[in-house]
Amino acid sequence: MANQPESAGHLVPWERFLADLEDQVAQLRESCADDASLLELPHASWSPPAGMGELPPELGPRARAILAEMDSLTPVLGERRDEAARQLRAVSSVPRDSAVTSVYLDSVG
Repeated sequence: MANQPESAGHLVPWERFLADLEDQVAQLRESCADDASLLELPHASWSPPAGMGELPPELGPRARAILAEMDSLTPVLGERRDEAARQLRAVSSVPRDSAVTSVYLDSVG
C-alpha cells in the first residue's frame, strides 16, 4: 500500500504524455493521405520526457496500443517517402538548358 500513492503520482503525467502521443499518431495517420498536411507536420527530433519515472503497469496496454499504431504507420510513411523520391528523380531527369525554360513538365512513370 505504501507504493500506491507514489504510483498514483506518476499516473497523471504518464496519462498526459500518452494522450499527447495518441494525438500525434492520429494527426500523422490523417496526414498520410494529404500531401499538404504531411509537409506541415513538425519534424524535430523526439526525445522522451525526463523525470517521469517508469511507466505505471496499468498504462502498459495503452502504451503498447500506441506503439502498434506507430508500427502500422511505418510502411505507409515508407511508401510516401519512396513516392517523393520517384518524383524527385523525375524532376532531376529533365534536361536543364539555361537558354530555354519549359513551362510544362510531364511526369515520368
